[in-house]
Amino acid sequence: MPKKNVYVIKPVPEMGRSISKLFYENYWVGKPVKDIVSMSKTYYEQRNYDILHHFKQARYPANVHFIDSQKEFCDARYCYAVRDSHPLYHDAHHASQQGAEKLVSQIVI
Repeated sequence: MPKKNVYVIKPVPEMGRSISKLFYENYWVGKPVKDIVSMSKTYYEQRNYDILHHFKQARYPANVHFIDSQKEFCDARYCYAVRDSHPLYHDAHHASQQGAEKLVSQIVI
């Protein structure tokens, strides 16, 4: 029996450094901590080019839905570790509860 819906999360930006380190680096030099940049969006797209290109070019059945992490973690120029005062990561690579909730919000049942 085929699955009713399949959700595929596109690559989540990897920071390479822990969120706590980024937070303290910004805090101690007096930078705002409401929005903390983790990397440029260009770097994210270059690092994940092969898989993003595959998802864009391949044909999937209608029941396959993509969750775009860039929509929640990035703007036009940057990807964030903290966005709107909410930490998006638990460590350097794993989404926090708030980050995961942002991704899950894209699931339409």
